[in-house]
Amino acid sequence: MFKVIYNYKASIDTAINLSVGDKISNVEDVGNGWSMGHNVSSGKTGTFPTSYIAKNLTFKDKVKRMSRVRKTTDQLEIMYKAIYAYQADTDTDINLCVGDTISNVEDVGNGWSMGHNKSSGKTGTFPTSYIAKNLTLKTRSKECQWRRRRLTH
Repeated sequence: MFKVIYNYKASIDTAINLSVGDKISNVEDVGNGWSMGHNVSSGKTGTFPTSYIAKNLTFKDKVKRMSRVRKTTDQLEIMYKAIYAYQADTDTDINLCVGDTISNVEDVGNGWSMGHNKSSGKTGTFPTSYIAKNLTLKTRSKECQWRRRRLTH
């Protein structure tokens, strides 16, 4: 199952309209950046730009996919550092404090990533732009330290 991430107005007879949030099933690549599928929301089948849809994974599916990543001595684990503080808005988000180490980072689309915050021990989503690869920060922001104390007391 896929979900629509951009609106699309059909311009030819074989195409179908897409609205953000629609569910698309039976997706097949027909080439040149186009797919064919069934819009469950409208009940119509037709073609549309492939880039207008994304695989609809549940939060649990994403966590399972991340947990299947095997770490061996032959693999290099890429680490990230939080460069901005972020306070979770939903139960699937995780808090970030400046300097937190984030591993197992995976892009989940629309400017969001999922990863494991080694500092808090939690796995979840956060804005991708709040982390940087291989960045060393020696101090944490005072704002984030205050927030962490507030959340834990």
